[in-house]
Amino acid sequence: MNKKDVRIGKHVFYNSVGICLVTDKIVMDDNEYFVLKTIDIKNESTLYIPLNNEQLLDKICDITTKNHIQKCIDDSKALTMPWNENRRERQEQFNNILKTDDYLKILVMIKCLCSRNDELKKDNKRLSTCDNDVLLKARFIIEQLYAFVHNIDILAAKEKIEKQFNMY
Repeated sequence: MNKKDVRIGKHVFYNSVGICLVTDKIVMDDNEYFVLKTIDIKNESTLYIPLNNEQLLDKICDITTKNHIQKCIDDSKALTMPWNENRRERQEQFNNILKTDDYLKILVMIKCLCSRNDELKKDNKRLSTCDNDVLLKARFIIEQLYAFVHNIDILAAKEKIEKQFNMY
């Protein structure tokens, strides 16, 4: 997102943190920063994003629309992601997906993790802690976005997504 598009009072999506409100633009130690506050009440955070750091600024994205998130949900039903047996490669792949605003890839990743979890449950096993953490983070991102664009609470968003998304 271009620096010019970030303005005080605007809601944005910041990398894998989630939805934030741009609350201020300040100067500290001779550097300018955007101040972002997460909208998640349970995990309130304040982020200071330096205006001279393009890498961090690139993590700020516009929030998607109702139509786009719905299209991603619909499109994800026909897509799959193969399970990577190499734990290190898999974690890198999943973390790279979480760093994007590619909601379709995030949803397909959720399907992959849920499918793997179902397979493991048959043998009384479960996802590794790392894989489960990725799944929780990915679900949070999708649920938070869905709730925000539909102006509903996150539990209602989770229920609506579960109804549409069999593997969720």
